Amino acid sequence: MARELLSEKRQKHVQMKQSIRTVTFRATIPVKAAAIDIHGETGARLTLEIADSDMGDFLPIVLLRGKRLMVTVAEDAPAGAT
Repeated sequence: MARELLSEKRQKHVQMKQSIRTVTFRATIPVKAAAIDIHGETGARLTLEIADSDMGDFLPIVLLRGKRLMVTVAEDAPAGAT
């Protein structure tokens, strides 16, 4: 019985890992002051702009709406840089 429970927990863990989605796309933070809005003790809001040419990469993010995300921001290399 203990082995069955352990096996069931492992299966649920594997299913959970398989359901994690990663979406990678290029975006810019607008220079307008409201793009980064800090709400004091309640958090912050970040606005991103996505170019039409990057919309295909961005659209899968709709599936993540309402979910808590782990966010990493990395500066992209300038266009034409190697």
